[in-house]
Amino acid sequence: MKLAISSFVAFVIVGLFFAANADVVLEDFGNPKHEWVAKSDNMLPFGSSSVHFVQSGAISFFDGFVHFQPLFSGPGYAKIIATDSFPSIAKCSAIEVTLQSATVFQGYYITFGNKPPYDNTMLTSGWRAYIPVTDYSTRGITIALTDFSNDWDFETGKIITPCSAKSSVCPPPDMLSHVKFLEIWAQGVEGSFFTNLVSIKGVGAKS
Repeated sequence: MKLAISSFVAFVIVGLFFAANADVVLEDFGNPKHEWVAKSDNMLPFGSSSVHFVQSGAISFFDGFVHFQPLFSGPGYAKIIATDSFPSIAKCSAIEVTLQSATVFQGYYITFGNKPPYDNTMLTSGWRAYIPVTDYSTRGITIALTDFSNDWDFETGKIITPCSAKSSVCPPPDMLSHVKFLEIWAQGVEGSFFTNLVSIKGVGAKS
């Protein structure tokens, strides 16, 4: 009897541990819960970058070509955005983006925030981080929340002031509890990109 009770208690403790440390699914692209809209610098004068987003079965393709944008004196951008209410990631320590890229494109970024951008504008009041893609494999890329910053260059996409250098540009806890939009960008690098998106999760949850 004591052994049975001990086993039950251990089972409950383990269950509570995993529940407290469970991943927070922001989007499962195999079974999407949010509507994603593709946009590019075509909304700006002289814009010519192309973008497509196709959901087919268990996969979602984000592809296109980033062209030179005269207004930026450099490459433009393409992106997808979902505007909705997302689960809280305030207890998470990182974001995990799982994808497979058919090109080693070096201009992927993820942005989120609580103030969605207006239609037909690229201005996004959100926190952003670089998504490093180094090969063609399908893998989860973990990005610490301390790598996100809301001080970034709208023309190149690059972070200007990192969170590690100035705490005021880091994602605040109250915003992490009220995420209202997510974006995946291809920006600041001229060329083609082709990506199979799998999921976006909050990971490293603290009990």
